[in-house]
Amino acid sequence: MAEKGAFDPMAAWSQFVTKWEQEVNDFSAKISASKEFGSTMNQASTMSRAVQQSFSEQMEKVLKAMNLPSQGQVSDLSDRLLAVEEKLDRLAIAVSDLKGDTREAAAPVRRTRQPPPATDTGETPPATGRP
Repeated sequence: MAEKGAFDPMAAWSQFVTKWEQEVNDFSAKISASKEFGSTMNQASTMSRAVQQSFSEQMEKVLKAMNLPSQGQVSDLSDRLLAVEEKLDRLAIAVSDLKGDTREAAAPVRRTRQPPPATDTGETPPATGRP
């Protein structure tokens, strides 16, 4: 059995981490309390935003030169495509209502890769000409 005075590496590690964390927090508090730190962080944020905007503009020019869509253009196209699909769904429902169809207009098609069922004689029905 372990004695009371035995070295516990987990307790020592825990104490080290706690002390280190406290010292880092104290140091960070001292630095962030100064006005210089605030102005420096503001300048860094402004520079970062300017660099990001410049990079975005340059990337858009490169994509345009390569005849490729930008992320914004793809997003806009996706939104437009969704709007068209919604309109088609509404039209399909309206047409089925006009026809008096009782079944759902946009029923999903069930697709399987199973062969057609065998007939009573055990033969498979002839192919329909579709692959």
